[in-house]
Amino acid sequence: MIVPKSGKILCVGRLYCDLVFSGIPKMPVRGEEVYADSLCIHAGGGAYITAAYLAAIGQKTSLCAIYPSGPFGKAIESEIQNAGIDLSFCQSALPGADPQVTVAIALRNDRAFLTKRSGPSLPDTITQALDDPALTHLHIAELATLAEHPDLPAMARNRGLSVSLDCSWDEDVICASDARDLLRGIDLFLPNEKELRALFNIDGALENHRIEFTKHVPLVIVKKGKNGASLYTPTSTHNASAIDSDVVDTTGAGDAFNAGFLARWLNGEPLENCLAMGNTIGAEATKRIGGASGVASVSSQRHLVNH
Repeated sequence: MIVPKSGKILCVGRLYCDLVFSGIPKMPVRGEEVYADSLCIHAGGGAYITAAYLAAIGQKTSLCAIYPSGPFGKAIESEIQNAGIDLSFCQSALPGADPQVTVAIALRNDRAFLTKRSGPSLPDTITQALDDPALTHLHIAELATLAEHPDLPAMARNRGLSVSLDCSWDEDVICASDARDLLRGIDLFLPNEKELRALFNIDGALENHRIEFTKHVPLVIVKKGKNGASLYTPTSTHNASAIDSDVVDTTGAGDAFNAGFLARWLNGEPLENCLAMGNTIGAEATKRIGGASGVASVSSQRHLVNH
């Protein structure tokens, strides 16, 4: 495991145009129609959301991603450009490419997604992005991107970078026979509980399987929604309660948690403090509709990063 150190963070992964439907009485079911009170358009994808919250709390951050094609990219361009992220390594989709869009259905304490992927997950600037001399850490936003680019951890480690990975739900990738092999070279894994259980076929208490999954990654943080978060090492477990908030939309809360945790972890804070910061920023993300639509509200949390 490479010792984490403060510096610039590179977030990589797919970038989506999120169409967020909210004010919905229930999830749609086959043969019925449900009506939403509102529809918002926001930038989405774990790489962008984590990067936006990192930038909001004062962490130097780059994004390496491909803008969605056509009007979908234009619809989110202003939001991304105003997020305070280094976008030098982002590219536009090729002309004529299919749209890359997520329809998000937001209930008060849950959400569901319908997504269309298009083209490659990363632009051809990824090597250039990793060569940035200010960089100290690589954050991979979803297991599917790592499956497409399994050499990313080695590329990062060859440059002395620490590496974190979120999972993000993709049943085909999670259930693949070689899915766990993708975790080699990862320093910090940040799945939610459902993702971890599926990846390691866990039934019962996570603590009973701690040694098994920490053999693959030495530091595993499991996001548990309203039940907070737990941190596992090969020899210990730490739990942190969720922070009460007036939940409007949970979209992006896990990605915001990643930003809070990483900001403190890379600054050498105790693991318990990293969990607390993750929960703090994750809770902020639930107060507004859209994955990173409320990043300006966390600017007051900047002093906590170096506290």
